[in-house]
Amino acid sequence: MSSVNYLVGKRLGKYVVVKHQAHGGMAEVYLGKQEQLDRYVAIKVLHPFLAEDPGFVDRFLREARLVAALRHPNIVQVYDFDHNEALDIYYMVMEYINGPSLKKRLEEGPIPQRESALIAAAIADALDYAHRREMVHRDIKPANIMFTAEGQPVLTDFGIARMVSVTGLTASGAMVGTPAYMAPEIGTGDSGSPASDIYSLGVVLYQMLTGRLPFEADVPMGVILKHISDPVPYPSQFVPDLLPSLEAVILRAMAKRPEDRFQTAGEMAQALREAIDVSLPPVTTPIPASVREEDETGSGLRRTWPGTATQQTEPVRRKVWRWPFIVLMLVAAVLLGSVGWTRFNGRSLKDIFPNSGTVAAPSTAEAQASQVAATATAAITPTATLALVVPTEESCVPRAEVEHLYLTPPDESVPPKTAMMAYITLRNGSICAWEKGTHLALVYGDSMGAPPTLPLEPIPSGERQQVVLPFTAPEALGEYAMHWEVQRSDGRPMSGDIAIRITVADLPPFTPTPQATFTATNVVQPPLTMLEPQLLSWQDDPSTNQWEGVLRLTAEGGSGTYLFYLDHVAAGQEIRDGLLHFRWTRCQPYPLRIIVISGDESLSWEEEIPYPASCGD
Repeated sequence: MSSVNYLVGKRLGKYVVVKHQAHGGMAEVYLGKQEQLDRYVAIKVLHPFLAEDPGFVDRFLREARLVAALRHPNIVQVYDFDHNEALDIYYMVMEYINGPSLKKRLEEGPIPQRESALIAAAIADALDYAHRREMVHRDIKPANIMFTAEGQPVLTDFGIARMVSVTGLTASGAMVGTPAYMAPEIGTGDSGSPASDIYSLGVVLYQMLTGRLPFEADVPMGVILKHISDPVPYPSQFVPDLLPSLEAVILRAMAKRPEDRFQTAGEMAQALREAIDVSLPPVTTPIPASVREEDETGSGLRRTWPGTATQQTEPVRRKVWRWPFIVLMLVAAVLLGSVGWTRFNGRSLKDIFPNSGTVAAPSTAEAQASQVAATATAAITPTATLALVVPTEESCVPRAEVEHLYLTPPDESVPPKTAMMAYITLRNGSICAWEKGTHLALVYGDSMGAPPTLPLEPIPSGERQQVVLPFTAPEALGEYAMHWEVQRSDGRPMSGDIAIRITVADLPPFTPTPQATFTATNVVQPPLTMLEPQLLSWQDDPSTNQWEGVLRLTAEGGSGTYLFYLDHVAAGQEIRDGLLHFRWTRCQPYPLRIIVISGDESLSWEEEIPYPASCGD
């Protein structure tokens, strides 16, 4: 029996190890089973030598808690983490993804352009969610991207690299990360940042589209040096019909300097969706080769932002800008003909076309091609008078991001017919406001009594709103899931998959139902109200110019049972026993936002807690 199989058949806490699945540089992966819930899980057992690193245990506990708090449809869910004293091993337990990895799929060759962009956009969404919570992955690569049975890409191994080291080296002296996907700053000794995750995702996208890596060498250090100093080979030289807009995303994501890349992973996700025009349905019929090149090039032009067109080679540039110039020439011909006709009749163009806009003349300089195209798109305004109809493009693709997903009760399993609530915090991740009619829709799965759609407010860019989704656990035992997405008014998707999963187990109900032995009377339940917090104690800390205090939170109305959360409803944000310990800048009021939940009701309360003393000299 090989050494990796010594755990097979053994029990780690609530889990029985079934078989060895995979080997990694930081951990061995096993298939496990949680017998109480009759479900399979993935168990990641970290290599024993890692515990020799000073401070590893503290980092493991801290990072594992942070990873377990991540709730995103494109990040693998962590169920548990622990240390087995008898075997002296640390392990993490997470959901079992039964689909293939992206690494396995790439063994079959490149992935179509649209699918590659959507996979990368979903992973960028996951990174954006984690980066806003100060979590950096540090090892983005195809082996860490899995697919569910429904084809949903899921990012795994969050936090593992940071558990191993905060300096970039493992206990054995090996560099954290994979050289083929490593950002230049990692190769020079930095510990990694959101920008380095964006670079690595750019390399993954490069490989998905071309079927090859941008840099290769005989030894790992040779690959790292190429990432640091060599220019990125244009992917279009390997894929001649590659959309210029997708190539521009890759080149920007893989910029040598972190400040030249996308500022956030969310920005990269939006650029990817705009590059392929995510609002259009996927092509299901073959496109003739004679027109395929022109069609894809045109799409790339419409979704290329300023500054990227100059990166293309000369033949590609001529293809990209051909149609805008043809459109301008046609419009000019119509207008010139109209001028001649008006001279004959003594009428002005304004009399003939009272609603028409001004058409900008194209620049004659080849270096200003991108400016000409942008002017052409913005300036040409077709009217009912003109016979020429020029289609207009949307300036913004609406997009929704899931920031938090929290269930009450929050347990892994619930009794049959339990009344439940899902609190979903959504963020407008696009640059425009959501349109009226935006809604949350059930796409597939068991509805569990939830309404099929919930209306959403047309919030502006960057704003958030929380949706409260009531549902009831089914009566039959088993695992259930329902999949939602944010949609536009016409049903086009604006978000990735929002999966809500529960396990119905043979457990006693949370609250026994009393026998009705009396005649019910209508009782008006007072509305849920947050009362003014009471400052129980406070003190100054002049050395840090801060003050701290303890607040007692109280509410009234509702069902009489209250849950308090700081800023948003999520694991780790609950305020236990209604006592909030805080620390803030001295002499400044403490800004407080509390979410109160009572039964089916919830409210958001915001106010400033005044500094309780004078701040005179």
